[in-house]
Amino acid sequence: MECDPISDMLMPPEYSPVRWLPGVKTDKSAPEYLMVSQRPRGLLDNADISTLVVKIGDLGAAVHNGDNYSVPVTPLALMAPELLDNLSWDFKLDVWSLGCLLFQLATNEPLFALTEFGYTSDELKRSLRSVILNFVGAGRDQFAVYLGERLPPHFGANNADKLSSFLWSMLQQNPQDRSSMSDLLFHPFLSE
Repeated sequence: MECDPISDMLMPPEYSPVRWLPGVKTDKSAPEYLMVSQRPRGLLDNADISTLVVKIGDLGAAVHNGDNYSVPVTPLALMAPELLDNLSWDFKLDVWSLGCLLFQLATNEPLFALTEFGYTSDELKRSLRSVILNFVGAGRDQFAVYLGERLPPHFGANNADKLSSFLWSMLQQNPQDRSSMSDLLFHPFLSE
């Protein structure tokens, strides 16, 4: 049997049997098992951060900037407001998605956690839209507190403040208010 180096680096899947609520008649409409899709919180707490390498890859479909006849393939939790509202879009939707993804990498939890089971696509989009409006409406200071409560203690207040500013500049509801990728490269979180 040949050794697979990629499989050796992955955590073994954790199967969790689906449990039905008391009084609900079981049927074949749900899977028998669910699998945990993210690392348990705290798994990297003792890791030497200086040795970690993070690689972000786009494994989806690419479309031309502004090609409004195509809909970008974006996971719902990373979907920019303009996609939820079927508005015109450009590369700034990638800035939004990156902000959501970086939040999850820093905290090990999604920025916008949604329960998808049993809801239609339109219901999920309305729910996410409502969560985004509440999130943006709360303002940068509330976001900084929310983020700070989820970061590891050794992250440091100064780093947390810079990360909060960095992410907030990406997570603006209006795409024109989001930082460009070029501007992000010179943000104090990356440059200092």
